[in-house]
Amino acid sequence: MNISLKSASRGLTVVASLLCLGGFLSFIKSDAKMKPLALNIIVASGAIAVGNQFSSRWYEDAANNQLADIVAKHDKEWQTLNTKHQQQSQVLKETETLRDELQQEFSKASDEIVLKNQTIEILQSKVNQLIASFELKTQELDFKLQCEDMRYQELIDVFKGLIFEHLNERIYKFFNSLDESVSKKLDSEDYQAIHDNLAPFKDKLQLHYNTHCELLKSIDDIDGELSDIVTDILGIYSRIVDEQTALKTRFRNLLNLDERRSLEDAYNTLADYSKTHTPITKAKDLLGEYNAFQKHQLNNLGEQLEDNANSLSEMRGQVFDLIAQIEQISLEKVALKDELAKLNQPQTWRLSQGSNELTKGNIIINYFWSKGIKLDRAFTTGDVYESKIYYHTDNNPRTLVFKELNEHSEALQQLCLTLKPITFDWDADKGLMAATLVWKAREKEEKLDELSDKAIERLARSWDTWKKQAKKWNRIRITGGSGAGKSPLTERIVSEQLQHKKVKGLEVIKLYNPQAGSRKDNWSFPSVGKTHQDSIRGVAELTALCGRKYQGSFGIWIFDEVDSTLRQAPGKKRPTADDPEPEPTMSANMLSIITQIDHTSQAVFYLGQGANTGKIPNTTKGDWNNLVAIHINGNAKDYLRLADHIDTESKDKLMKQADLLQKYCDRKNSELGLDRVEPGAYRYALVDEFGEKQYFVMLPLFSADEFLDSLSTPVQKESSVKPSLVAVSLPQIQCPHCQSKEFKKHSRVADAHKYRYSCLNVECKKTFVADVLTNTN
Repeated sequence: MNISLKSASRGLTVVASLLCLGGFLSFIKSDAKMKPLALNIIVASGAIAVGNQFSSRWYEDAANNQLADIVAKHDKEWQTLNTKHQQQSQVLKETETLRDELQQEFSKASDEIVLKNQTIEILQSKVNQLIASFELKTQELDFKLQCEDMRYQELIDVFKGLIFEHLNERIYKFFNSLDESVSKKLDSEDYQAIHDNLAPFKDKLQLHYNTHCELLKSIDDIDGELSDIVTDILGIYSRIVDEQTALKTRFRNLLNLDERRSLEDAYNTLADYSKTHTPITKAKDLLGEYNAFQKHQLNNLGEQLEDNANSLSEMRGQVFDLIAQIEQISLEKVALKDELAKLNQPQTWRLSQGSNELTKGNIIINYFWSKGIKLDRAFTTGDVYESKIYYHTDNNPRTLVFKELNEHSEALQQLCLTLKPITFDWDADKGLMAATLVWKAREKEEKLDELSDKAIERLARSWDTWKKQAKKWNRIRITGGSGAGKSPLTERIVSEQLQHKKVKGLEVIKLYNPQAGSRKDNWSFPSVGKTHQDSIRGVAELTALCGRKYQGSFGIWIFDEVDSTLRQAPGKKRPTADDPEPEPTMSANMLSIITQIDHTSQAVFYLGQGANTGKIPNTTKGDWNNLVAIHINGNAKDYLRLADHIDTESKDKLMKQADLLQKYCDRKNSELGLDRVEPGAYRYALVDEFGEKQYFVMLPLFSADEFLDSLSTPVQKESSVKPSLVAVSLPQIQCPHCQSKEFKKHSRVADAHKYRYSCLNVECKKTFVADVLTNTN
């Protein structure tokens, strides 16, 4: 796009040209006096036309040049903004993708949580149902037992009532019928001959009736066992029936007496009549009829006696059925009592065979159950020397105190065959009663020198032990004084991490070393950053990766001398109109890395000399607790003095251990003739993993030229010769500790004519100083 002034200047040029043309024509046609005026007009108008043309072109070129500069400037700004826009668009797309993934993960997690909550609710409802069912079953059993007791008594009462009603009706009917029969006989003149016998018989009926009524009333007073009750009732029943039968027989005999007398009179009368009136055949017929009548009466009496016997048998059968029902109910009652007793018994270990602890635990349960104390099994812990057996005590009607259980300690010792009396104690954390059983005495350990190798092995973990943990760390802070061995220790840990990740090559390592190339540069691989400003930019770059949750190739970021870098880093800036969002400080970026690097594929090392995180600007001590801190030698004690998150008791214990480790390292270094900062010197460190208990470690013995043998691309340093690890067997040198002649080179010492060697004897593995072997590689 260009600026054009032709349209604006063309009018003026045309007017000036016309004036010039008019002046020229006037100059030709006018007289001599007017020619000078015409000439002036020609010159003036020509000058205006030419000047206007040239000035318009000049202004047009100047305006176009200025416009080109302005367009170029804004075009550059536009390209910058466009680049930023594209970058931000890409970041936005990645953020949206990450947001979608997080939303999906959140949705899945929410669904899983809902499902788990539903499962927990279902399980809780099942548990509540089981508890309610158990309580209902227990109530049913108790109610059933109570009902069975009442049914037993009710059955006895029903049995007595039936016998009472039956006998009452029988006595009433019998005596009324018999009294009525006797009265009729007394009123009849046909039985006049036995009136004298019937009158006393009738008088005795009332006495028998009263006797039977008293026997009937005595049934309610009968009590005792079931068999005794039945026997007594049947005895009363039999007595009443027998007496009634006897009265009937006696009454029948009285009637037979009258008949016999009538028969005798008849015989006498017939004897007299036979002589005067009646023939013998007629008399015989009359006697036959009378005998038939008597037989009929006897048959009726026999039938009545048989009916009474059948009624008695039927009653006995009913009684036996009632007895069988009572016995069945008694058996059910006993079974219910047994089932309730089993439910009330304490819970023991069922599969206790083959386990000494469980067997003895059951013995203790059964012993206290016999004493009226209920202990339910829980769980056991222990070893071959001592065991602890835990019990539930909630099912006792009162609260148990461990002192009352300890009163049986000696008796239980004899039952369980323990070395000492069994002691009980209440574990408040678990809410259980704990029994301590001692099986045998622990072996007395030999008292070791507190600075011996074995004693130190108990205080500090060896490198072979703690390197298995170090290879998994991804945020590490290492502190130590100058020459403490921060860089070789970092190289060892990096080597383990590379082997763990199965990565080879230096390209994954990004070292920011402000001391690169100096006398104190002990690193074995090159630096990607060699100034403090490089370190600041490196921290910012890693912060950006963490912000994007970078999941690319594995990378290790090492920032050395962070203390010095933080002191030179810019301070916190306040937002301004020109810079509303100032760049965060280096300390803020470092903290951001600590909290976010777990979500990336990267690892970071912070190396410095100071253990006091409270002096790091814009941070607090608590901000640095969320990483693995390794403090070498004296820095360990400095860290412990200022550590607020470690309790006093643990801190005092660790301080004492640090003193012993320092004495041990000093003694070892003195024996080897080494200063604590020299390669090959003994060093220790305190490791504080966030959320774990602090512990001490022994650092590996570093050689002067040691590097990562596992890397595929070695780095050549000036005048550096890597020590050989080839085992040699020479007669002139041997290990002074075990006299082994198998050893390998370890590291250099201060004396140029000597060298430190490492013994290859698996039972020794110690180092020693000897002359340099000139005939070895």
